[in-house]
Amino acid sequence: MVYHVGDSIRTRDGVGPLTPGGGARLLNRNQKATARQLSLAAYLLSSNGRTRDEASIRETLPPYAEIHASSLARCGDTDRADDALRKQLRRDVEALAGVGITVHIEGEREGRLYSLPPGGFSPVEVDLSDEERAVLVGALRP
Repeated sequence: MVYHVGDSIRTRDGVGPLTPGGGARLLNRNQKATARQLSLAAYLLSSNGRTRDEASIRETLPPYAEIHASSLARCGDTDRADDALRKQLRRDVEALAGVGITVHIEGEREGRLYSLPPGGFSPVEVDLSDEERAVLVGALRP
């Protein structure tokens, strides 16, 4: 069997994504939210300013597909599952705005379109000393 980075695998601690180092690591709730939000920002940024509807986000980004599917499994109502997805997208867009990434939303309730223009974000400037930079780079290496 071949595993790819990001695939979920079962370990004795539960199910988690396969990491670049080759092991499984379970993500806590905050880490999952951050990964989901970053995947949304990356997807919209890669769209070069074109709008994306909720269906394309759900079909392209697995975390949003899981939210929709789990809501649909719980209630069996497509409208409620769509609403759950819409609410999560709203929360994620708000979280991204909090760190300087402004996602544009067009339309009302159903049929919303999301976009992130290439110049649509202004990350917070971080001023690190050489020592702090070295620590950060070391921490990011697997």
